[in-house]
Amino acid sequence: MPSHRLARPGDPPECRRKHDRTASLAVMLVFRSLRYLAVGALITVAVSWISVLISPTKSPPVIASLSMADQRSWPMNVPKGWPAGPTEFKESQSAGVRTIYYLYDRGLHGASHWVSVVEAGWPFRALDVVTLQTRLPRSTVEPWPAIPCPPWIRKDLPVRERLPTRPIPFGFVADAAFFGAMMWLTGRYLRRVVASTRRRRGNCAHCGYDLRGVPGKLCPECGGRGPEGGTGRGGLGSV
Repeated sequence: MPSHRLARPGDPPECRRKHDRTASLAVMLVFRSLRYLAVGALITVAVSWISVLISPTKSPPVIASLSMADQRSWPMNVPKGWPAGPTEFKESQSAGVRTIYYLYDRGLHGASHWVSVVEAGWPFRALDVVTLQTRLPRSTVEPWPAIPCPPWIRKDLPVRERLPTRPIPFGFVADAAFFGAMMWLTGRYLRRVVASTRRRRGNCAHCGYDLRGVPGKLCPECGGRGPEGGTGRGGLGSV
């Protein structure tokens, strides 16, 4: 089996050129993957924020609710003076948004301490915003800064007050990879459609140069080939 090693100064020119091409291809693939991941991350943020902005103006139905003992801990570190843990848990969902409430309620005047967690994103929850609130004295704390929703958004519910900014590690990476892959597949398909259309018209599949009347159908502009087949430099083989 051939051994894979780095090119050495004493190697033949053909071997050095082969290694140079392999290294260039690897670098190109890495940068291209990072580019699509970056685009996927931007789309992930946009989808999460849009999910919050279009969320229902009425409270969605509670899909999970249970009472818990005081020994149950809060989902995060809370300020000093808070109870040891919540007594009630509520969860509701709408399209692309999941809202969770952890409440400490002794039935006197409603909940006195609560933590709300709003998670947004699709297909996985990618961003969240956490809010800690107390009734007496009235106070609100956000451990991670969030972005206030635009003034033209109806703020009927807490979920519609702030745009989430804290990444949820698995969901954010998974959504970024998903949308990046979708962008790559879409771009690949569109490039194939454009190349096929150019071939049918007798043009170069890569640069669109008119090859009618050109002997051999070899593109004098970029070196690609025309309707007779093949891709040449920069054709479909490089997509």
